[in-house]
Formats: sequence, C-alpha cells, structure tokens
Amino acid sequence: MTQAQQGQVVDQQRAQLVKLAYILNLAKYVKNASPVDQKHMVVGIYGTNPFQANHIKKASGRAVSKTKTLKIVEIKKMADWVPCDIVFIPSSTGQQDVAAIIEASAGKSILLVGEDSAFLQSGGVVNFSINNQGSIDLQLSITNMKKHKLQFDARLMKLCKPFKAPKPDPNNQ
Repeated sequence: MTQAQQGQVVDQQRAQLVKLAYILNLAKYVKNASPVDQKHMVVGIYGTNPFQANHIKKASGRAVSKTKTLKIVEIKKMADWVPCDIVFIPSSTGQQDVAAIIEASAGKSILLVGEDSAFLQSGGVVNFSINNQGSIDLQLSITNMKKHKLQFDARLMKLCKPFKAPKPDPNNQ
C-alpha cells in the first residue's frame, strides 16, 4: 500500500469516527415524540456497518441523558428490523432498501440519518455531506423532521445547514 493510499484509509477512518460522534451528539440533542425504550436511546446501523468495532463498543452504554444510555444495534437487512430512535443508513445501502426504511418509518418518531446526496429528498431527516474544505457538514430537512415528530435542540439547529427540496421545473410537467 502506498503512502497516499494509507493516507486515504486514515482519512476515511477519521471521517467515520466524526460521523459516529455526530450520531452520538444527535442522540443527546433530539427529542423523540415516542421513544422506543425508557432506559436506552436505540441507534440502528443499517446494512454494512462502516464503523470500527472498537468505536461501537466504546460508544455503547454511554449516557445520553440523566436516565438513558446509548444502545447500538446492527440491522443487516429489512427482515432484521428492530425499533430504533435513530437509524444510520450508510451510502452503501441500495435505493430499494432506503425507500423501504423510509416507508417503514413513515409517521414514526425515528431520526433517519444518511450520507447520500439524495437522502433528504427521499425522506431522510439528517444527512452528512462533505463541504469544500473537506469537513463534514450536517444537513437537516425541517419538513422531514416534523413528519417524524422530532424536536431538535436550538444548539443542534445552529450546527445544521437547512435543506430545501428543489422546486419542480414547470417546464417538465
């Protein structure tokens, strides 16, 4: 492996660690209308887990409030679906699965977090994107947040960039 390839691997690992940290903070600053569990904030990772096992192990059991700890579950496929407060959907997830997850969570108090440019337009709530400086930004669909009966702390709202769905082109109708 060349030095440049090693650098890319380190950058990807660092990016995944930052995303996991964001997810942990989302768990602290988002209120669900109907939480899944009174003792845990349940975070599901759908499909191929991009996070390192030791990071998941460190994050599991961390306090997210005075009364709740973090519980991380892996959901390999839709047949394995379990109730969650937050579901992270990696970019490696196929569009059919993304659509099935969004349909299964419709009207439920679930924070859907993704990392694909079309995720928010598909019905997701928060999306990770890479800005021009190479840092990770949080994009938020306020419309989808309301559909999922979620409330974001004001401090979290300041960190998020609002997403506005593109208006349909009247010439394409």
